[in-house]
This record gives sequence, C-alpha cells and structure tokens, in this order.
Amino acid sequence: MQTKANHQQLHHRTPDGLNLSLRMWGGHGPPQFLLLHGYGDNALVWDHFASALGDSCCPLAMDLRGHGHSEWDPRGIYALPDFVADAVNVLDELCPAPVVLVGHSLGAQIAMRAAAARRERIRAVVLVDVALRANEASGAQVHRKFRERQRVYDSAAQYIAFLRGQLPLARVQLLNVLAEGALRVREDGHCEERCDPMLANMDDSIDRLAIMVALKQIARPILFVRGAGSAVLSRATAREVLTELAQSRVSTVAAAGHTVMLDNPDGFSAAVMQYIGKFSSELMCDADADRWSRPDRQVRELLEPSNRKETP
Repeated sequence: MQTKANHQQLHHRTPDGLNLSLRMWGGHGPPQFLLLHGYGDNALVWDHFASALGDSCCPLAMDLRGHGHSEWDPRGIYALPDFVADAVNVLDELCPAPVVLVGHSLGAQIAMRAAAARRERIRAVVLVDVALRANEASGAQVHRKFRERQRVYDSAAQYIAFLRGQLPLARVQLLNVLAEGALRVREDGHCEERCDPMLANMDDSIDRLAIMVALKQIARPILFVRGAGSAVLSRATAREVLTELAQSRVSTVAAAGHTVMLDNPDGFSAAVMQYIGKFSSELMCDADADRWSRPDRQVRELLEPSNRKETP
C-alpha cells in the first residue's frame, strides 16, 4: 500500500465568496475524477485512492466548506444545497471534461445531486456507503459525537490515537495522512481541528423520494460501494435500489465498515477500478487496466465472494 506525496493544494472562490481548498494529484491535465469526502473529514481521505489511479491521472478532491483547509461559512449555517452548489460550481469552473464523481457518505449525498444537476459533466458516479433510508442513517448520533468530542490535542499523535479509537479498521498510515488535512498547529504548540464546530447543527435528514429522483435524473453509470460491516448501507437496500436504476451496480468490500477507503483501501480501489474499466478504459490512466478489469486471485480476495455476482 502506497500513498502519494505529489499532490498540490489549490484554492477556488465560490460565487458566495467562500474560499475552498482542493487537492490535485498526478499529472497536469484536466481532472478525470472529482472526489467528495464525508462529514468531518477532508480531501486527504482520498490519498490512497489517488495513488491507485496512477501518476498520469489527475484526481481532484475538495475540502467541503467548513472542513479541512476550506473557509467556514460566516453564517455558521451548513445545509446540503450549499454543499451541492459548491460541487456544481467546481464542476463548471475546474472540470472542462466529464469526470467520474466519487462521494463518501455526506459527499455521496452531494455527488448524486450535483450529478443530477450537471449530468453533461459526468462520466459515471461512485457513491460510497451512502444512507438511502432514514432508518439506516445515524446523523443525529454522528452530530452528537462531533459536538462532544475533543477539539484541541497535545499533539498530532494524540489526535491520531483518537481516530484509531473511532475507526478501528482503518489503516494507521492513512490516518496519519488524514490528520495532515484535519489539524492546525496553534501558537502554544497544541493541535486544533480545522472543522467548524457549527457543522454539528447541520440538518442532513434523509429524504428517500428526493434521493430516488436525483439518482434517476443522473442517467449515467452508478456504482454503490459498501463496506461488508457497514450499518449505513445494507445489502438489501442496495439491491432494492438496483431494481430501479438500469445502469447501477453494487460492490461490497470485505474487511471494511463505513469508511471503506480507509478500512480496506486496496479493496476499495479494486472495486472502483474494475467497474470503471468495464465502460471507460481511457479513465484507467496508467493504473494497470488489465489487472483491474481481469483481477487476479489477490485482488479477488479483497472483495466478498458474493461481490462477483453483484457486479457481473
């Protein structure tokens, strides 16, 4: 497992005047992927996946407003339509060619709506462990934990230890990278989380009807990726959605919970790249398309046995 250090930080100002931070990996062409992280995370959650795409590929990842190095909303108000507007603006301004739009959790809620609004700018959509039913969402619990958790740490090591307690399946190396985008060092030497505390008040209630309307409007290939141990997107719900979306597939990644790309990064990359390789080989960049499209035994073992039936 490797991660790249060759990413650059970019900045983009939204129409409402907020400065967003973005990270771009790889080459110098237009982005082929736009990556949206989940609640409380930052763009560096995608670092391993960016490595798997290869050096000639140019994935672009956003720090959502109020997260990472992006500015806080001066109103202290965070709502899904604002996040969607930011993603649409980035698609319009920074993505001249159609992209694969990848989102995790909250980022997946944003991605499906942005893709529906700008489907001409989308090649495919990957929705990672997204809540599709209200009874499978745990937003209130997530917000409570966010509100109650410690914000100032003696060191980055103490923060990483906290993350390890919250994400026991995650690879420590990836948590180290994630911490780089999550913390600022204060004058007294302590480390403070960059996320706006007001994110705890965000309303992210699940509207099943609105979700299905957005998914049907996308009219592009959609891959749902879920962790085998996830309580957010059940296998039954994912399969139910497949019956309503002609171009959709579901892939279940073994040894992973909600944060699939941190828990089993190789399995996550395998699931996404196998799917993309089926319909768009040019998007494989230099990521060894033959290996992903015809996975060897080692790659197959990263996925659940039943996964090959779900993604024929």
